[in-house]
Amino acid sequence: MIAPKAESRQNLAYKDENRINLPFAGLGLVMTPLVVKLRHEDRLSFRASLASVDYIGIITFTGGLTTFLVGLSWGGLEFAWNSYHTLVPLLLGLVVLGFSLVWEARFAKRPFIKLYIYTSYSTIATLLAAFLQGYLVSDAL
Repeated sequence: MIAPKAESRQNLAYKDENRINLPFAGLGLVMTPLVVKLRHEDRLSFRASLASVDYIGIITFTGGLTTFLVGLSWGGLEFAWNSYHTLVPLLLGLVVLGFSLVWEARFAKRPFIKLYIYTSYSTIATLLAAFLQGYLVSDAL
């Protein structure tokens, strides 16, 4: 946030620009537990908590996202975009991510992705703004 506003940006190395933001990240780390109030569900024992974790959802979501990102990173660099080396991981990752979202919506007893939060217009606008800001920052680099 502040690093691009530095007067002599030419004299700052990239890692120095990141160090400028370090105190703000630390402040956010300290302030978050103090400001954010989370609603606690029922208190479970450690064993019951482990038994209630949605392992199928976590494994399928992580595997699908990893597979998709491997295909995305290979496309255009390692292999051509129309190569099966790129298309198979992309499509397989999307299918597994789709299965993961269906699992979370229909079958998981305690889903780790609570899909109801995406029904609020303010949440969707916030996520879209964060995406656009990340896109603009990465495009500026």
